[in-house]
Amino acid sequence: MKANIVNHEVIILDASSSMQMHTSNVVKVTDALIQQLASQVSLHPDQETRITVYAFSSENYLDGRAYQCLIWDKDVLRVPSIAGLYKPHGNTALIAMTMQVIEDIKSIPVQYGDHAVLVYVVTDGYENWSHHQGNLGLEHWQYKTDQLPSKIGNLPDTWTMAAMVPGLAAKRVLAGWGFHGGNIEVWDPSRQDAMEEVGRSLSVSSAAYAGMRASGLRSTRDLYSMNAPSASAIQHVLTPMTPGSYYFEDVTPDDLAQIDNGRIDQFMELKTGKSYAPGNAYYQMIKRERIQHYKKLAIHVRSNDIKRFGGKTWNHPAGTPEGVYVGSGARNLLGLPDDGHSEVRISPPKAQGYDVYILSTSMNRKLYPGTKVLVMR
Repeated sequence: MKANIVNHEVIILDASSSMQMHTSNVVKVTDALIQQLASQVSLHPDQETRITVYAFSSENYLDGRAYQCLIWDKDVLRVPSIAGLYKPHGNTALIAMTMQVIEDIKSIPVQYGDHAVLVYVVTDGYENWSHHQGNLGLEHWQYKTDQLPSKIGNLPDTWTMAAMVPGLAAKRVLAGWGFHGGNIEVWDPSRQDAMEEVGRSLSVSSAAYAGMRASGLRSTRDLYSMNAPSASAIQHVLTPMTPGSYYFEDVTPDDLAQIDNGRIDQFMELKTGKSYAPGNAYYQMIKRERIQHYKKLAIHVRSNDIKRFGGKTWNHPAGTPEGVYVGSGARNLLGLPDDGHSEVRISPPKAQGYDVYILSTSMNRKLYPGTKVLVMR
């Protein structure tokens, strides 16, 4: 018999004083994510999703714990709102919280099923309290902060540890603690609406995680990347554009030497001899990008032995045809929302055999050498 898939998702919310300005949005985003997880049951009926929610700060310290458990491993179809439960106050006990929560979640029985754990840590600051615990006279406190990297590193391959942090410096800190870089996303907590961006990242990545689990994977180091369907799956689901209705322009160092800061408008004018109007040129996605709801995506499935960006060549199955696929189906297959309003910040898929292109809607989009521009005739 096929083992029942059980996903244990954990949301760990920073409840330090600096999060007070985001209180209502934290509740809104958390409730919305839980509702989304509940709705995903119909998309993945073979998956059971259980949710745990924590809030952490120095003021929540109780019996050697630097947090409060708001919801414990509960079926997402039966979870109430966290309104009235989340009350930020105190300092950021980030290390103590992460270590103790790992121990908590490890106590959940995982017999007789295909169990996996996805942990989200959401914080607007840096660790500034856990190291004080040694001065509190609490002899039962069993962890030291320098043990966190090994604790994360020794987790089973069914665990995915992810985080939302306030900047690149914080991302480097968490990477040093054992979080994989592809599972760490950056947000700007100084903005009043910043939690909305956090909510979008959690929503997209959680949906991608469910799809990944359905495909048989147990964990990921690239949670905040696009879905990575196989080239054959793309060709099976989507309809290619008519050959001749598009073409590619290589972006070379010589081209860029003749234009200002890689501007796409100047590049297209250089190549075509005509004035550039946004709307028919797609640039190759090679790094993390902010993609608005109105941005169209294109997928270029390469034929045999076509070189990928960076010069590496992949061997495709014999007879793999080249093709370009656009439209809402491309967005859906790559795991991006197509609801008419959501915006995401995401990395390109870790995939072989194809490249993703994004429609340029500006005049000064910067192009990079070694990439291509997909142009619609």
